[in-house]
Amino acid sequence: MLKVSVLGLVLVGCAQDAREPRDPRGNLAEKVNLTGRAVLTSVKVGGSHACALSSDQTLWCWGDNSAGQSSDSLEPIIPRPTRIGGLDGVRDFSLGQRHSCAIVGDNRVVMCWGSNTYYQVGDGIAAKGHLSVVAGLGGVEQVALGGDCSCALSAGKAVCWGTCALNWKASPKQRSLQLAQGVVALTNNGNSQCGIAVDGTVWCWGLDSTVNTPDLLPPKRISGIHDARQLGGFCSVSVPGEVFCWGNNDHGQLGNGAKSPDFQYAQFVAGVGSATDVATGYCSACAVDGVGLIYCWGCGLFGTLGHGPQYTLDVLQPQQVPEIGDAESVVSAVDFACTLLRNHAIYCWGNNAMRQLGGFEAPNGDETWPWPVKVRW
Repeated sequence: MLKVSVLGLVLVGCAQDAREPRDPRGNLAEKVNLTGRAVLTSVKVGGSHACALSSDQTLWCWGDNSAGQSSDSLEPIIPRPTRIGGLDGVRDFSLGQRHSCAIVGDNRVVMCWGSNTYYQVGDGIAAKGHLSVVAGLGGVEQVALGGDCSCALSAGKAVCWGTCALNWKASPKQRSLQLAQGVVALTNNGNSQCGIAVDGTVWCWGLDSTVNTPDLLPPKRISGIHDARQLGGFCSVSVPGEVFCWGNNDHGQLGNGAKSPDFQYAQFVAGVGSATDVATGYCSACAVDGVGLIYCWGCGLFGTLGHGPQYTLDVLQPQQVPEIGDAESVVSAVDFACTLLRNHAIYCWGNNAMRQLGGFEAPNGDETWPWPVKVRW
């Protein structure tokens, strides 16, 4: 047995164990036991997979691996966090439907892996599972993935490829967009993207999902938002800690106590005091308040709201996720959500068909678990 300790991470591999399949490059999938100095610093979610960044700048992923988005293993599902081999010095990362990207090294280049059907990995080679450096990018501040679209924030502008590439056709050719005042934060909804400008205003562009038409739109300001400091899909947090949401409202995902109509201007979400973070899924949203409690609202698809047995019901206003406190951040996908606590533990809830809840198996074999469970390392 090979045992290597790196900054407190204990990595265990069994060279001849058939249960630890080799990946195409001959490396062993690494299991993690977080102890000592290395702690988890962020968690993010994609289509049906999730990843966490450690303080030693390594990345650990689990869940759906059908396109190699969670591991270089050949296994289609990665039930517990596994380190992405060959990827060190990770500064930031983001996850799409079936691909992943990370900012790596002092030069802050972007590396992507997973499905490349729509060139979302960015190298023009339609192959899956290989690590690829995205050409022409350096000094990248943030990566933001959504669906089969990839974007990076660099030098105040958004650079995108994949399904949101040049002329909005699937391509490795990059499309650049720069607001007059520059972009300081970016979020990617797949068909559309939004950014915070230097003055704290929020701008969105792409397909106009707010009125369900296929029009390609230049950047337009989301009215009603000032001093935005954080974006999460179709919601934002402003400097006073207020949450605003906009767009589709067919499941109450705007948190204003009603379903429809849709709103192209921001709606204030009451009931989340001094918010520090917000995230949105397909038709739901969650936010962290000033004391670390999590509130979710919108559609209860697959238990994404974390509210327990009545998870199929739409919730039109923020409702607290039970048994979770001291949360640092929250992230939400189409059918599951996760949170990083201030003690560096990760909890997830929702759909578990691809083991995206991280090592958890329901005692009754149910693939939906609408309560938070701790990710098992």
